[in-house]
Amino acid sequence: MDLLTDLWDKTTDTAGTVTEWLSNGLVRLLGNSNERVVRRHRATASIINTFEPAFQALSDTQLEEKTAEFRRRLASGQTLD
Repeated sequence: MDLLTDLWDKTTDTAGTVTEWLSNGLVRLLGNSNERVVRRHRATASIINTFEPAFQALSDTQLEEKTAEFRRRLASGQTLD
């Protein structure tokens, strides 16, 4: 009985190690889910970041006016692109 128990333990340990190795390899190759989401949004973030200097130059009042303008445009059916 001890022989069967030892054999079973070694088999499950090996299977667990192989499964973990495969999982880690796939994550290294494809990236985890968070990395894939970040990769998908990186281009959009880059475009948005080009607007940063212009918006930093606005005063608080100008920024509030810009917000109101965007809301008016959106309400009238325009896109904000």
